[in-house]
Amino acid sequence: MTRWPRVQLRRIAHLAYGDSLADSERLDGLVPVYGSNGKVGVHDRANTSAPVLIVGRKGSFGKVQFSDEKVFAIDTTFYIDASQSRADLRWLYYAISTLGLDSLSEDVGVPGLSRERAYAQRLPLPKPDEQRAMANCLDTETARIDALIEKKRRLVALLEERVHSTTVAVVLGDFGQQGSPSRSGFFRVAPASWSETSLRHLDCEVQTGPFGSQLHSGEYVEGGWPVVNPMNLVDGSILAVETMTVTDNKRAELARHILRIGDIVFGRRGEMGRAGLVDDRSEGWLCGTGSLRLRLRGTRLLPEYLKLLLETAPLRAYFELSSVGSTMDNLNSEILLACPVLVPELIQQRLIITEVESTQRSHRAAQAALRQQIDLLVEHRQALITAAVTGELDIPGVAA
Repeated sequence: MTRWPRVQLRRIAHLAYGDSLADSERLDGLVPVYGSNGKVGVHDRANTSAPVLIVGRKGSFGKVQFSDEKVFAIDTTFYIDASQSRADLRWLYYAISTLGLDSLSEDVGVPGLSRERAYAQRLPLPKPDEQRAMANCLDTETARIDALIEKKRRLVALLEERVHSTTVAVVLGDFGQQGSPSRSGFFRVAPASWSETSLRHLDCEVQTGPFGSQLHSGEYVEGGWPVVNPMNLVDGSILAVETMTVTDNKRAELARHILRIGDIVFGRRGEMGRAGLVDDRSEGWLCGTGSLRLRLRGTRLLPEYLKLLLETAPLRAYFELSSVGSTMDNLNSEILLACPVLVPELIQQRLIITEVESTQRSHRAAQAALRQQIDLLVEHRQALITAAVTGELDIPGVAA
């Protein structure tokens, strides 16, 4: 194992403060503007030389980025260029990434990186030629790993596209049935045995989540009854993702918003077409302010089928075209009740549900496996960097 002196970061580099640059002050140009989480725009001048390291100071504090061109580093960042360090900056990029700077925040409220705490961190300091050899090796190896990670991420995205395309094909009868053009124009074809109507003619109750004084931020508590908003609608399911909760008394006060098995929760703000079916895991939860609750009272539609139909591309387009609001897309109960609906026979609805759920299960399993592989590659990448920086990895040109 190579032994190098361990020195404080303050002896290797100076963390220079970025400069204030509001959106309105940025001029058209080709210089990237960097914030703590990456590129946030362009400007007509730089405040660094090249290459340069950008270190998050506020927000995504401790995140380290490398640029081989001049940038404008804004005031939520530190930067290190040749004027701030005599070390090989590619080596320093890898070395600093092993320090865990994202765990050094002392600020209350907005997370921030303390420069003094960062300076106190120690790093093994190789000779300049060893720094260059190490950087060359890590550039090659991390590029290979990054390419593999990107390939797997593209496969995850492709599987997601296939989930949606298969759902559309099956739900809308595009798998071989003959039909005539859709009356509404939102569906490519209406199979001959299927009827088409609007949701309001199918005995469906639509209710908007509680407004304003009915449920305000001060009434949320920890460990209470979950309130379902659009962020909780993930891949057709209702998940407890950053779920806000209320007390038993508040739930009783909002009894008409309590969810039952078979209800559909539909996001009415932001991204159109996010829906979730209430099952035994989310039964008794509350419909939130940003959602609509659908409850079928008739017998012509199965809730599982309606949920799948609402998520298809034609109806997503309908909701986007019909949404209201000046700053954010917004749906109301009237828009939802007016949406066109294809109504197959119940036996066909059950076949559709089975077909789609089977396809989704296999695709989701494949996506989960790919995401696990990506996580392992990310871990391997960081372990490789750490081994190189600490001298545990044999590198040509670096003394053993």
